[in-house]
Amino acid sequence: MGLVALLVIAFAAAMGAVVSKPEDLLLGSDFGALKTALVLPVIAAVLTVVALFVAVHQWMTGSGSVATRVRHSLAVLVSIAVFWSLNTWNLLGWKF
Repeated sequence: MGLVALLVIAFAAAMGAVVSKPEDLLLGSDFGALKTALVLPVIAAVLTVVALFVAVHQWMTGSGSVATRVRHSLAVLVSIAVFWSLNTWNLLGWKF
């Protein structure tokens, strides 16, 4: 989940850098940077699915303390909400 958080922060920083030059986006000269930035949340979403399977496995086997399992499960739920929001705004993948 730490790597997911880092990828989402890197995505936000990359998108900030891309949209700080709107004339490059309008002229189409900065689409490479935009496509590169949009790959970060896709990788993070895949890692979130892996984290979801880990959370389910933790609950089924009872590994770790209850607090650890709850904290991990809440982090996965928050991550799913972030990706749902990114998908709503068409920022998850290459839908432009």
